[in-house]
Amino acid sequence: MLLRISFLICMILGPTSAAASGLAGDWVLRGTLVTNAANGFAIVQAPGSEEQEVIRVGSELIDGVTLVEVYAEYAMVQSGQGVYRMSFGDRINSEPISASVAHQVSWGDIPDLLEQLEVIPHQKEGRVIGYFINKIHGDIGEKVGLQPGDLLVAVNGVLLNDDLDTRSLLREFEQTHLNVALKRKGRDVRLSYQVSPL
Repeated sequence: MLLRISFLICMILGPTSAAASGLAGDWVLRGTLVTNAANGFAIVQAPGSEEQEVIRVGSELIDGVTLVEVYAEYAMVQSGQGVYRMSFGDRINSEPISASVAHQVSWGDIPDLLEQLEVIPHQKEGRVIGYFINKIHGDIGEKVGLQPGDLLVAVNGVLLNDDLDTRSLLREFEQTHLNVALKRKGRDVRLSYQVSPL
């Protein structure tokens, strides 16, 4: 009943957010309402209570954390640390879910990385939601912090999914700083790269 009321209020009033409500703390992701990835809602629960709110894609969940996509079993959010995936039951806060790890790489490492990395698309309900690292040939994986089994989710906020615009992704590789969001053994990990010229 509460969910239905929250949903109706959201539809009448438009985008809402826990931050806009003046609420803070570790809200918990409880569910999603999916029309499509870019036009859905997340259901969040207030800390220490049964109160829930419905948040529209594009709105802030809390200060500094924005809902960017929703799927039947998870949501994608963006904060100052990059884009990451949240599963139901995960706490929403402005701190990174896991520590970022910084790496120094050279543009000369990129061809080696592409040659040694074997990735396969990972699908959920018929949609690509990222790319699994199947194998790493050679030692470049250790240098850049990647491991077999990692699920690559985003590069500099560009989601690696069905809606991927290859040109946008290639533009990100022209930057001197890259943030890679991935899932490793169920945990969200962000890798940061400072890219030096050849």
